[in-house]
Amino acid sequence: MLQEAKGFWYADPFLFTHEGRTYLFTEGFDRKKQIGRIAVSVMKDGRFSVPQIIIENEYHMSYPCVFSYKGKIYMIPETSEGRTLELYEAVKFPFVWKREVIQSSIMRVDTTVLVREDQIYLIAYNERDNISELYRLDMETKHLELLFQKQHSEKKYRPGGQFIENGAELYRPVQDCTQLYGGKLIFLKTENLFCLDEDAIHELGPGPISKDYQRLHTYNKCAGFETVDVFEDMTGWKCFAAKVKRKLHRLKMRKQYDRKEADTETARRYP
Repeated sequence: MLQEAKGFWYADPFLFTHEGRTYLFTEGFDRKKQIGRIAVSVMKDGRFSVPQIIIENEYHMSYPCVFSYKGKIYMIPETSEGRTLELYEAVKFPFVWKREVIQSSIMRVDTTVLVREDQIYLIAYNERDNISELYRLDMETKHLELLFQKQHSEKKYRPGGQFIENGAELYRPVQDCTQLYGGKLIFLKTENLFCLDEDAIHELGPGPISKDYQRLHTYNKCAGFETVDVFEDMTGWKCFAAKVKRKLHRLKMRKQYDRKEADTETARRYP
């Protein structure tokens, strides 16, 4: 279990090793403001430190997918509430990061990165239309090239963690949201990345950890460690109040974005 800072809970754990040390990046959810931040913990003496918030915006952030490329360290977090796809480069790892918006006016969740043969591939998920999308990212120009889209008939394909490479074989966890958001994980074997030809080979729910938990929706492994996050349903007026506050924040961000889009359209019509 991860040590918690007062006023926060944590989700979407991503492991990363650098210069012999192991780091755990997570969504740090601010209970008071009902919004997610990006946090990091450092492994020391066999335990992870209390997470420290390192990136925050006015919109919700989560799913800190960290990766290395040509000697530099990057992160693509979940920023769909801001209608952006953002790339962060570590300036002073792991605490200082430089932000760059690589695509705007887009709502894609839990974008996951695969680096192969000097190429960077992203799998993004269009939650509204239930579509998985495969992109290639050019790090020189920050251009995203859409390679393939796959329409799904069931809500079982929202990404749930980093790719798992076993020799030439490639696997990835996805969230089964048919009954509950992030209810359990399904592990897919990727037979052909470029047409997203994948077969389900295993399922993992919260039961083996504890019967008190109702959901399990992220899995990652690195440096001999494995991480998952689980969710316990809460009830009562405090829980209800938190949900209302969270929905009001989302409505505020939606209105703010729509107003910005309207202003942009007006400026385009009447320069």
